[in-house]
Amino acid sequence: MCTSTGSDSVLNIKLNSRRQSRSNDETKGAIDNRTLGLAAELGPRNIRVKAIRSGYTVTESTNDTGFFEGENGRHLLTLTPLGRLGQPADIAPAVVFLASDEAVWITGESIRVDGGAK
Repeated sequence: MCTSTGSDSVLNIKLNSRRQSRSNDETKGAIDNRTLGLAAELGPRNIRVKAIRSGYTVTESTNDTGFFEGENGRHLLTLTPLGRLGQPADIAPAVVFLASDEAVWITGESIRVDGGAK
């Protein structure tokens, strides 16, 4: 049985929809640092802070720009051990879990939901 803890959550989400680059790595680091900092700051107010770092995920924006088409799409597939691009439905269960009371003891963490892509 799950009972409410009366706590709130902040969830940062970093979608990885660009080529691997130094700026992308810096953004990941910034999200991790922001998550840790906010967890320390907001923890005393019973607010949990977590982050999801997704892999290459198909979105309206990537469809509109054709980002995963052609050679770029084939290359990104080689970086994903599960051999496919992520879908929003792949990310959603992690979002629901981290926002729930089932994750009441998780704060300051960044969780990768990326099909194994690095």
